[in-house]
Amino acid sequence: MPDGADILLESLTRDNAQKMLDSLTERETQVMIGWAHTKKRKEIARDLEISDVRVGQLTAAARRKIGAEKRSDAVAAFVVARQLCNRPVYTEKKMFEANQVINKLVSDQATKEAIKQIASPEFRAYLRDLRSSGPKAWTARYGPVWRYVAGVVIALVTMVILIAAIELASALDLLLEGPS
Repeated sequence: MPDGADILLESLTRDNAQKMLDSLTERETQVMIGWAHTKKRKEIARDLEISDVRVGQLTAAARRKIGAEKRSDAVAAFVVARQLCNRPVYTEKKMFEANQVINKLVSDQATKEAIKQIASPEFRAYLRDLRSSGPKAWTARYGPVWRYVAGVVIALVTMVILIAAIELASALDLLLEGPS
């Protein structure tokens, strides 16, 4: 039996992507953007000042209009459709890399495959990490190499501070000894 992404929009084109996006109400679009940002239902409800029950209703309506059985497939199709129509979902600076990844997925693969990858738990985890702050966000943005670079920078700064402290101690010794 084919999965939801196979059934969903066999060939999503710019034209039918635009029609699909136009069929969504403003609130449904806002809810889908919230899901695309890996927010929880209560977060979306708080942001939009609606009940979490209403978030569920809007999600179900958007899912039906998009033609997806699962929310993850609907969100992935929504993200791909927005990208195809040059209306990226991720507009915050720290999420910019997600647009680049999605652009690459959409341009390198069939739309169906891009939707499958964007609907995957791994991609959602990647988006959560990008949205967060701290080490996970840095790893999502710059890869694991940032840890080594940070270690080298910390070591260099520590050396500069130690050298400055030694020079200061030498200068104080000279001052304390007084003129000879």
